[in-house]
Amino acid sequence: MADFDKMKDEYSSLRKQLDILGYRMSFHFESLPLVTRLTNDLICTTDSLRKSKQEISSLEQYKCKIEKCVQPYKDDNARLLKENNSLHAQVLKLREGFELDVNEKKSQILKLENELNDGKFVMKKYLERISHYEDSLTKLTKELMVLDEDRDAIVSFTSTFQLLEIAHSQKKKAN
Repeated sequence: MADFDKMKDEYSSLRKQLDILGYRMSFHFESLPLVTRLTNDLICTTDSLRKSKQEISSLEQYKCKIEKCVQPYKDDNARLLKENNSLHAQVLKLREGFELDVNEKKSQILKLENELNDGKFVMKKYLERISHYEDSLTKLTKELMVLDEDRDAIVSFTSTFQLLEIAHSQKKKAN
């Protein structure tokens, strides 16, 4: 009988809990262990849900506080990102201009190297002509010296001949 009284007390306690929870349906005395377990699970689940909702509420409040603290950083980050993009665009423009300048300078260098090579070629031809003229001048100088020696010999011969003629004509006059 003590078991029956104990079960009756459990039944009434469970019935009060179910009434508080809003479950007014009746159940048989034999399903007491099942309904007890289901009620305990429901209470645990309800408590867990309540705790989870409180945690979510607390976390949402914390999130709002964090977002307020983070907002200046977000704004600063957006500004820095915009500035970074602007600077990147400037760097790309400068790089493009630099590459154009480098290509232009390379083109000028190539043109000047070609002009230098052309100048060297022309200078080589002029040096060859100068060397040829120097050789011709040397030959002409030698020929001129030979002619000059011949002329000196002729002048000397002519002078000697004239002196002989003069001496001969003076002898004739004296005779």
